[in-house]
Amino acid sequence: MTVEVSGTVLSALLYNISSGPGNSMGFLLGEIVENLKDTISDSQINNVHLETKIYVYDSVQCSSNWLCYSNQKDTLNKIITALQSSRDQKIIGWYSFRRNSSLRPSFRERLTHKDLLESLQIDENQFLFLLASEKAKANMSTLKFDHCFLHCVESKFKKLPISVLNLGDTTATEYRHGTSHTALTHQGSLNCIMQKHQEKFLKSTGMVAVDNVKALNVDISRSLDRLSKLVIESEKQKNELEKELRQLKHQISHRQGQITASTGISVAVKPSHSVSSPTVDELLFMDTADSESSASECNSFNASSEYCSGKSPEDHSRSAIQSDDDILNPLYKIKHTTRGSNHRNYDKSSPEVEPSSSPVY
Repeated sequence: MTVEVSGTVLSALLYNISSGPGNSMGFLLGEIVENLKDTISDSQINNVHLETKIYVYDSVQCSSNWLCYSNQKDTLNKIITALQSSRDQKIIGWYSFRRNSSLRPSFRERLTHKDLLESLQIDENQFLFLLASEKAKANMSTLKFDHCFLHCVESKFKKLPISVLNLGDTTATEYRHGTSHTALTHQGSLNCIMQKHQEKFLKSTGMVAVDNVKALNVDISRSLDRLSKLVIESEKQKNELEKELRQLKHQISHRQGQITASTGISVAVKPSHSVSSPTVDELLFMDTADSESSASECNSFNASSEYCSGKSPEDHSRSAIQSDDDILNPLYKIKHTTRGSNHRNYDKSSPEVEPSSSPVY
């Protein structure tokens, strides 16, 4: 058990009691904090012990007339009740100041401490007694303040270690803990400011950083889910396109087989990722093959119709030029098919010409 007090609180207390005309007594206000500290050694052994700290925040000076006599206990109880109801702090002890004396509790102070324990009904181990004294040096230049914190254990007063916290002392690690504070945070302007910004730094769970990491994880998970849905949709579209591409390739290979079966010439097409239309050279090659196969069928008709049509040699040459233009046309295949059907219809519908023994002039 240790006593924690800031330098400003202790200096203000000593200044107030030394500026009075004589001896003085009063109450100490503060807070009692218990921490369960667990330390792990190199051999993985847990050492758990309870650490109790008593923080002194303020002091209230009282008259020593009613505080020291037992016949005024009712008045003492009323004052203690009024003091606790008007302040948010808890009475954690009392102090006694006397000049030019030793730091040893007197008989009257022992009785007063016992009466206060009965009135407050608190644990005697956690009830403080501050005994302070003032002495002047030999040259009467400065004053020396002696003080100590005591607590009663089995009717005996024992000293408690005191730690004076100064903001300039970098070795004091108590400021790093949330419970190690020496300023009142329950009321006043500091309380308003703390309540205003409490949600930004403190939470009931005590895990502000963990909550931030969880929020970050939720945002990342949502983004990944959204991207996963987009990837699944793109994969479905890709599969559909690949299926259509395979169907088109199958149609092209089937069409090439038909062309090979009809012409007897195999047409090799380089595989590609995209379906492309036949080139001009391929169309010309197919048209030339079709024209050679149909030339033998049309020779007899052309030979017999040269003399019957009554065309001049210029007309025959003009029709030959027109047939060459048709060969160069990429759509010649369709025209040739139509023209072949027209020839067959013409052969069926045209009257047969009987061969004459003598030429017709």
